[in-house]
Amino acid sequence: LDRRVPEPRADDEVGRLAGTFNEMLSALERSQTAQRNLVLDASHELRTPLTALRTNIDTLAEEGARLEPAERTELLAAVSSQLEDLSLLVSDVVELARGAEERGEPERIALDELVARCVERSRRMAPATDIRLSTDASIVMGVAPQIERAVGNLLDNALKWNADGRPIEVTVAHGEIAVREHGPGIAPADLPH
Repeated sequence: LDRRVPEPRADDEVGRLAGTFNEMLSALERSQTAQRNLVLDASHELRTPLTALRTNIDTLAEEGARLEPAERTELLAAVSSQLEDLSLLVSDVVELARGAEERGEPERIALDELVARCVERSRRMAPATDIRLSTDASIVMGVAPQIERAVGNLLDNALKWNADGRPIEVTVAHGEIAVREHGPGIAPADLPH
């Protein structure tokens, strides 16, 4: 799809046909790239909640009878919450696949509250990880589901790359979000990219 037909004469029927054909090839190439990106994004988005669910279900299967009732109840609540989060994520992916990504009108959003919900979801997915949240009241203009997805991706990556059990620090202030983990970081040669 990256090849094009030569357009030697744009002023006659053959030249116009070649131009139209090249426009069609460009559109198909963009469509194929978007489709690949959707599949990559979906697999990235689904991997973390599926891993958390698998871990909690395995724990229930192996240790369920030996758990204290309160621990068992807490674990079941986490599984239920993770299934709800996964269902919402699958709905989002289906909407994206249909080309109906929410392009809502920007509205006033309490960024501190939105990030707190995302952090709580991440804590449920990785209960052994210390995620520290520091927020100031912060109002921004934006589309909430898109911002929530971006923050969720930042937190997923922080959980993936955090090292040595050190806490992940999340800060919201003055309309900005900072997520700091203590992993290997980005190689200096890759920073410009």
